[in-house]
Amino acid sequence: MRILLVCTPCLPCRTDLEYGGLERIAAFLAEGLAKKHEVTLIAGKGSKVRGVELITPVESRYSLPGENREMEMWLKSTKEYNVVPEEYDVIDCHTHKKPPTRGENIIWSIHDYIPEHPLFNYMLVARSKFHANFLSNLWGYEVTYAYNCINAEEFKFKRFKKDYFLFLSRITRGKGVFNLVEIAKQLQDQHFIIAGEDRVEYGINPNELVSLFKQLPDNCEYLGTISDREKKRLLANAKALLLPYDNSVYQEVFGLIILEALASGTPVFAINNGAVPEILNGTGLTEYGYVAYDVRDLVNAIKSFINDEFGFEGYVLRKRAKEFSPDAMVKRYEEIYLNTLCLH
Repeated sequence: MRILLVCTPCLPCRTDLEYGGLERIAAFLAEGLAKKHEVTLIAGKGSKVRGVELITPVESRYSLPGENREMEMWLKSTKEYNVVPEEYDVIDCHTHKKPPTRGENIIWSIHDYIPEHPLFNYMLVARSKFHANFLSNLWGYEVTYAYNCINAEEFKFKRFKKDYFLFLSRITRGKGVFNLVEIAKQLQDQHFIIAGEDRVEYGINPNELVSLFKQLPDNCEYLGTISDREKKRLLANAKALLLPYDNSVYQEVFGLIILEALASGTPVFAINNGAVPEILNGTGLTEYGYVAYDVRDLVNAIKSFINDEFGFEGYVLRKRAKEFSPDAMVKRYEEIYLNTLCLH
């Protein structure tokens, strides 16, 4: 197949990014597809993907209010870099806004919880079964899904853990940081570490940060934004990753951090939210952690874990993470592409 991938130019599209967003997922996909297919990738400057024809018409940066840099990138590609859409079997857009062109062979790989309405019935690809069902019910269109991927070999595996519970996510109410504070207050004899993106320029609410700092109990160690190396160290050494989502303001469409914890041999304790049961394979106690109904249920599960009432096998956790490999994602996308070709 001749495949054209279009990736949002917020960040460079490459697999060695510390940030694990859609640009990194698109890079894994492009690199994997290029082993068997002819792949062209349109992305922001600084992108680097092996085996593809790479077109980088615009700088990699976040859009300012009122900008549509994805459309700007597309127009430059067609006018200045001689990209002819009709020459490709499939055009797959990993973009925040709807695809910049229409056609029966256009796919929109949706990475946002609720993006703008597509208006045109593209082949729509969500991040999980939950996400696909949600968007299908919202828009009335058929939506399929392809899970994101992880390279488990990038993560350190440790069987013996240190004595702390870890919250590692964006520092927002929706991701559950305020619920984490409540859990820490109920488990005063335990050590909790809070880490994750907390930069206001990256969309973090400063008022929430101020409120959080006022509420932090003494048994919570706050780190904020950390490096990729530090993230992997914390995941490998944590007794468990805690994700006490606030269901009233947020739904997780996939949850890459869950796989990163499992790859590190670290179980995950989370509140039932979005796609979480898909990744942890159920609700309540599973082989990979615990999916709770609410904060109270989660606290009780953590207490049981502390009291050795149940445990987890690290190699089983890592094996689960490996099921979401780049090769598995590429295979799924090949199925979607072939189905798209058959439909038109």
